[in-house]
Amino acid sequence: MQTIGEEGIALIKFFEGLRLQAYICEGGALTIGYGETGKHVTPDMCLANEQEADAMLRARLAKEFEPAVRRYVRVPLK
Repeated sequence: MQTIGEEGIALIKFFEGLRLQAYICEGGALTIGYGETGKHVTPDMCLANEQEADAMLRARLAKEFEPAVRRYVRVPLK
């Protein structure tokens, strides 16, 4: 099963940036960590450290984005 590699994760982190405290992003969404949004993000939410933000990012990639790519992409990705 293919998953996003470390280089891809590093690219996401570079463009998203890290914020340990929830904030309103330019798009108007309540955001935390490396671009995490959704109903579970609350205005008073704080992450303990970079490792917690990393775990949150990887969990969302595995749950939401990687399955979508596998569902629609029918060629090997490298």
